Amino acid sequence: MFFRIVFLLLISCCAALSVSAKEITVTGNQRIETDTIKAFFGNIDINDQSQLNKILKQLYDSKLFSDINLVSSPTELQIMLRESPIINKLEIVGNKSLSDDVITQELQLKERDVYNKSVLIDDVIRITEIYKRSGRVKVEINPKVKILDNNRIDLVLQVKENKKSKISHIIFHNNNKFSNKTLRKEVSSKEKRWYRSSASYYDPDRVEFDKQLLRQFYLNNGYANYKLEKSYVEYLEKLNEFVINYQLAEGEIYYFDEYEIESQYQNLEVKKLYEFITLEKGKKFTLKQIEKSVDNLLAYLNDRGFAFADIEYKINLDHENKTADIKFLVKKNKKVYIRNIKISGNTRTEDQVIRREIRLYEGDAYSDTKLNRSKQRLSNLAFFSSVNVNKNPVPGKNLIDLEFVVAEQPTGELNFGVGYSTAERFLGNVTIRERNLMGKAHSIALSAQKSALSTNLDLSYTIPNFKNREFSLGFDIFSIATEFIESDADVNSIGFSNRIFYEITEYLSQSWNYTYKIDEVLNVDDDASAFIREQEGRISYSAISQTLAYDKRDSNTNPTEGYLVRLSTTWAGLGGQTKLGKVETGAVSYVPFLNKKLILKSSARGGAVEGYDNDDVRINNRFFLGGPSLRGFRISGIGPRDATEDSALGGKYFYKGSFELLFPIGLPEELGFRGSVFSDFGTVTGLDEESVDILDRPSIRVSAGIGISWESPLGPIRFDFARAIRKEDFDRTETFRINFGTRF
Repeated sequence: MFFRIVFLLLISCCAALSVSAKEITVTGNQRIETDTIKAFFGNIDINDQSQLNKILKQLYDSKLFSDINLVSSPTELQIMLRESPIINKLEIVGNKSLSDDVITQELQLKERDVYNKSVLIDDVIRITEIYKRSGRVKVEINPKVKILDNNRIDLVLQVKENKKSKISHIIFHNNNKFSNKTLRKEVSSKEKRWYRSSASYYDPDRVEFDKQLLRQFYLNNGYANYKLEKSYVEYLEKLNEFVINYQLAEGEIYYFDEYEIESQYQNLEVKKLYEFITLEKGKKFTLKQIEKSVDNLLAYLNDRGFAFADIEYKINLDHENKTADIKFLVKKNKKVYIRNIKISGNTRTEDQVIRREIRLYEGDAYSDTKLNRSKQRLSNLAFFSSVNVNKNPVPGKNLIDLEFVVAEQPTGELNFGVGYSTAERFLGNVTIRERNLMGKAHSIALSAQKSALSTNLDLSYTIPNFKNREFSLGFDIFSIATEFIESDADVNSIGFSNRIFYEITEYLSQSWNYTYKIDEVLNVDDDASAFIREQEGRISYSAISQTLAYDKRDSNTNPTEGYLVRLSTTWAGLGGQTKLGKVETGAVSYVPFLNKKLILKSSARGGAVEGYDNDDVRINNRFFLGGPSLRGFRISGIGPRDATEDSALGGKYFYKGSFELLFPIGLPEELGFRGSVFSDFGTVTGLDEESVDILDRPSIRVSAGIGISWESPLGPIRFDFARAIRKEDFDRTETFRINFGTRF
């Protein structure tokens, strides 16, 4: 409003005044000055109707007036106006699936703006389209205008969302190579079923994405001349459902033949590049191998200083011999720099929280690698249900604007859980947690857990980017009471810890932790081992520890590929009675197969702890294996034991490993079921005490089994059937293990 008036005033000041035979009169204006309006007509021939029409259009385009009439007589030009009203209040009612903030962000009209009907129509169309893309095709938006005094209005958008439109059928035509069932698994849209939610709602963007998924599927299975001839959607209005149709031309299977590489760089050794091509002559055509070759070439070129090289590939098909020749072209590209980085969709999370995860800055050279890493880091925050990036090149310049579009999801939790495990029997917990406090990414949690074997209380608070420095600071206050049923004693610990975390490189991080606590061994059974009875009582523990971690996983919440390596060291004795040094290391890797339908998970861990100054390592600082950490054996089922009292004593040294193949079990993916076959192996050994009554053998124990996991609506449930293949006579085994209920 302000800028429009200023615009008119400038015209008034700059217009050349002319003498006219007619007098100009203005009526109906309240906010706009009369001289400002007259200035529009001051430098034209007001007897020329074509010039009057042009000025009339300019006045309407200003959107300041809802009605304009020009009445001309031999002596007078009357300008009769009706000014557009001002929006006093804008209210949205009836919306549930989209919040007020999301809708108002998309509206052009705002409170205290000039009301314009054409702009309102555009806004209604825009919001309707957003609803339709979320599956609500039958949404109704009715604007209501309430007239107030002083040419003001209240604008109310009444929203009737109605039910989402589901997909009743997905039909493929002319598919002879693959069944409808197979192809339906490849697309992200799904037919309605009782167990499905978002994937079965119609979304035109998802349908467009599915076209690309179908193309990738056929090209990755050898059908190099596949085409989607036509796709169309039918809307069943009475049922409020959609039928999606794909008409396919599958083609034939092709095989790789020749490939060559050309380069626009004169100083590049092309022969060296052939080492990075993964194509094999005579093998079935697959787009994955072409793209893998491109990735290998780009990685090599980036490492050699060709940061702005691009690679195009051209597929030449020999339809007679059913072969494909591939030509790779290494192109010179101009450097592209980032002009602006915009963030949208974050109504709660502060911009600075998002920007510190983005690995690109205004003025930087554009990099796909850094962009993908930025998206991954934002997803790892778990603040957003989706993270997308719009890339907008600046016309005529080697500049690009980036827009990070996020969709926020709830980060506050109030959870009550009950569950059961074969190790701890029935358990219950309550947790109050906020992972994005005040939109600053601060994390605070208060949790309490009670089971047959343990009672845990913990208050935790973490501040990321403390005082705008590149490290996180946090503390914990805790009380842990644990019943070591295999050791015939209880151990209580109460204390606090302070921690600091920072990144050394993009993937390498380090944390430091200081912990002070009081450990107490109590309720020792009369028939417990003498080695445990002698530890009864309280002792203080003061220790500093550090952990180095190198994380190359694709996700820290649900990884499917990559690896993680950790190294932790602890030194206790800085003011406390406990004196020990401890080191633990571990690694886990994920290797996907068959388009990530199969995941091979491999892990290895090991550790050692030693006392000093003649201090023995107490039971709660030793290592134990069994239960979920070594399936096929009971909790604390392996390692040193008291032969007389049959008490688990724990050990000073351990190692363990596991191989596990995760796979779908044939049920729809939306149900969250997954099967696995696994083998665990490891051992625990070593004590400070030496006695003929101690059974301790460092031999390796091995188990194997199968498992089924289910990400149920109530939390994860896992069933494991395992058998000990290699064990000692004094080990304690179990065959079946079940865990369910939400654990915090």
